[in-house]
Amino acid sequence: MANRDLDKALASLRGDLQRVQKDLGRLARGGGKVAQQAGSTANEAKDAALQALEAEARGLLDTVKEIGSSAVASGEDVVSSVEDHINEHPLAMVAAALGVGVAIGLLISWRR
Repeated sequence: MANRDLDKALASLRGDLQRVQKDLGRLARGGGKVAQQAGSTANEAKDAALQALEAEARGLLDTVKEIGSSAVASGEDVVSSVEDHINEHPLAMVAAALGVGVAIGLLISWRR
C-alpha cells in the first residue's frame, strides 16, 4: 500500500514537473517575443534619432552655406567699393599709399 501511495505521489510530481516545464517553455517563448519587441523598439528609436540628427545637420549645413555666401557677397562688395574709390581718386590713393609707406619706414628705422 505504501508503494502505491508512493507511486501516486511520484506520478503527481511528474505531472506537476511537466506542467512547470510547459509553463517555463511558454514563458521563454513569451520572453523571446518581448525581447524581440524591445529590440525592434530600440532599433526604431535609434533610427528616429539618427534621422533627427541628420535633419539637424542638414539644417546647420544650409545655415553655414547661407552665411558663407553672404560673407563672400559682402567681401566682393567691399572690394568693388575700394576699386571704385581708387578709380575715382587715383592721385589721392597714390599719396595715401606713399604716406603709409613713409610711416612704416620711419617706424622701422625708429625701432632700431
